[in-house]
Amino acid sequence: MNTFINIMDKYFTPVASRIGGQRHMVVIRDSFATAMPLILAGSVAVLLNNFWGALDALFNVELSSAVRGAIPWFFELNGIVWWGSFAILSIFIVIAVAYRLALSYGEDGISAAVIALAAYFVHLPQMSTINGEGAWGWIAVGNFGPTNLFAAMIVGIVSTEIYVRLVKRNIVIRMPDSVPPAVSRGFVAFVPALVVIYTMGIVSLVLSKAAFTVGSTDVNNLLTLINGFVQAPFMQLGQSVFTVLIISFFIPLFWFFGLHGANIVAPIINSVYLPAVLENAEALKNGVAMPNVWTSVSWDAYVHLGGSGATLTLILAIIIFSKREDYRAVGKVGLAPGIFMINEPVIFGLPIVLNPILFLPFIINPVVLTAVAYSVTAIGLVPPTSIIIPWTTPPVIGAFLATNGSFAAALLAMFNFMLAFLMYIPFIQYSNRVAIEKSKV
Repeated sequence: MNTFINIMDKYFTPVASRIGGQRHMVVIRDSFATAMPLILAGSVAVLLNNFWGALDALFNVELSSAVRGAIPWFFELNGIVWWGSFAILSIFIVIAVAYRLALSYGEDGISAAVIALAAYFVHLPQMSTINGEGAWGWIAVGNFGPTNLFAAMIVGIVSTEIYVRLVKRNIVIRMPDSVPPAVSRGFVAFVPALVVIYTMGIVSLVLSKAAFTVGSTDVNNLLTLINGFVQAPFMQLGQSVFTVLIISFFIPLFWFFGLHGANIVAPIINSVYLPAVLENAEALKNGVAMPNVWTSVSWDAYVHLGGSGATLTLILAIIIFSKREDYRAVGKVGLAPGIFMINEPVIFGLPIVLNPILFLPFIINPVVLTAVAYSVTAIGLVPPTSIIIPWTTPPVIGAFLATNGSFAAALLAMFNFMLAFLMYIPFIQYSNRVAIEKSKV
């Protein structure tokens, strides 16, 4: 075990650290974290408008229509909240990515965000068919929402990289020091803005004039190009059980070596699995079948029960079965945070980091729980997750809320909880024996 740890510490940890600290990965992760208030607000609105339908199906009643007839303004209000959250998510991501990326280079984030937003609008189709006739200046609301998250990230990154390089090379207009700073920053951003917007405009014009079709994808602008050849393949790959299991394996593996596993893979989860849950939420809102088996919320609902590695179950196994005072002390301290999915006290307190006894259950547990939850969801015994919940929501409750009030999902979470608990027990008992043997030496 020591040989394995030394090898991984020498070759794996440095690479993982570089991946976790890569500038654009950090920017994407932090941008989605910034957008979380919007995402949660939209999720609450979708939940409140659709929860009644789940009660209808569960209890064979007509509560949904009764509530809609009694308080129609309630559903209209939630629709307005959705309009101000999910419906503009891509716009917000463009701004957040550009702002944070520019700041990471030490440049003006506001100017970069404004330029990136303009660059994104350059690529939006301006023509719509209204009453059978083409009308200019109409932009479909779908271009602002979760459908174009990949495009929003790419446009935000590319436009800001151009902006930063021009500023760094001093290809700007500098004003005297006597000019107010706000005015001076505007002139500094003028030339980069001109270059970015015209560059994006040329790309938009070329794609609109040279439209083509590949398979079922009609490409006539940058958004359809990215969605068809970048986002769609990634989304399909992300729904593979193999891909989901690989991610579930690497999150605790990073943690075992003292690296924040969730943060390292967050850009992947936010780029692939967050759009998946937003697609499911849109399908739920429209009353159609949800397209994605696994989403970013699925890990919190069924796998990260108390945090990465399902450590709340480890805490309970320690409290019940451990005879080691050090383990029991850490378990008592970590119980309350663990209920709310915070497990740093356990990971660094036991510690789990570089702990050869707990290595196997900590790594294997999430893989097994993922396999169970994915399989049960895929065959239709529980609905896919479609509501984004705060990651601090306690286990079982989180699964219930994330699936729009599914008791089957809550039972699945309870089953996974007990399964993880059982898998930790023999290793806790083994740690008791190791501690006794050490005390005799």
